[in-house]
Amino acid sequence: MNGVTQMRHWHFPRIYLHSVLRQIGALLLLVVIGIEALFISDKILTNLLFVALENGLGPGFLARSSLLALPEILFLGLPLGVAIAVYVVLLQRREAGDFVILAQVGLSPVQIVTLCVALGAISFLLAMASSGFIRPHAEHQLHKSLHEARYVAFATGQTGARNVIQLNETTFVFHQTPGKDTDVRVFIHRPAADGEEQVVTARDSRVLFRTEQTDGIVTLSDAEIHDFLVGDQIEMQRKILSGAVNFSAETLIIPAFRDRLSHLPSMTLTELLGPQGRDSPAAREAVLRILMAAVVAFLAPALAALAMALTRGAFVLLAGPGAVAAIFAAGFSVEPLARLLSRMDIVQAVAVGLAGGLLICFAVVVLTLRAGNSLMIPAQLRV
Repeated sequence: MNGVTQMRHWHFPRIYLHSVLRQIGALLLLVVIGIEALFISDKILTNLLFVALENGLGPGFLARSSLLALPEILFLGLPLGVAIAVYVVLLQRREAGDFVILAQVGLSPVQIVTLCVALGAISFLLAMASSGFIRPHAEHQLHKSLHEARYVAFATGQTGARNVIQLNETTFVFHQTPGKDTDVRVFIHRPAADGEEQVVTARDSRVLFRTEQTDGIVTLSDAEIHDFLVGDQIEMQRKILSGAVNFSAETLIIPAFRDRLSHLPSMTLTELLGPQGRDSPAAREAVLRILMAAVVAFLAPALAALAMALTRGAFVLLAGPGAVAAIFAAGFSVEPLARLLSRMDIVQAVAVGLAGGLLICFAVVVLTLRAGNSLMIPAQLRV
């Protein structure tokens, strides 16, 4: 008897439980990869590919940008993946008769539901980590990459389809000699001072982007500078330079990308709850979006258990898709719910959000347990 007790974990034999969890994890990974593949394909075709073609960027930019965009859809992809994996794996095990056999050593619907609630708690933590910490950093780096792509012609000389760049009051025109990838001329028109304008031509250019430590500098090689004094009579002065010309930040500012902490979607959960975001209604709403997305992930396995219990008789074809539809609806309700709750104090709003999630989970668990042995007895389905 003691040997049997030591093998049980939630009344599942330990080896069997590990097998179920491995199968759920593997299927979850496959489903999330599929969701991410669909999302990234759409992202590339509608956004990233146009940026790459317009600015003469290659596969490296697409690969890096696609990787940084991956966390963007996890707020919905994670709960969907968890629900589908839990539903399919447990349904397969039920239809194979595993649960009927394990009932002889104490397995009951309560233990199956307990397992699903525990998986929901793990999903909650994963969703909090994804939406609250991984996504903000990835989103900041993605938008920084897209920002710098606007000026990549300075650094590479590869202008792509975009050969005119407007930078503040300065206009850059790049001209590449047909058939010569390295022969790129740069034409610059900019105001120099009151009543003065300047046209600069150069063989090529390099850029050092402005950072917190250094100012942005554009270096032009073999430059010719034409200064115009505009008055009653236009006067022109020409300077031919065989070396390089540097335009520092005082004369030509290359815009630095916004600081991460100045943009709410790029702030982590702890930063949103800190002094910088504590008194901001927008920060409060961002915190609640993260929380509501995690609550949806928490509910996903419980909904999967209810769907499995209902997968028999008249509901055999409707229960699984119904659970997926419910998670879709909950995922798209996250933003309006967060906006509504943000009118409260942050502590009250978090309490209401968590209490609401627990109440829904309790209702789902009660409905699942009322189904009784439907969780355990096969419905003679081919899964």
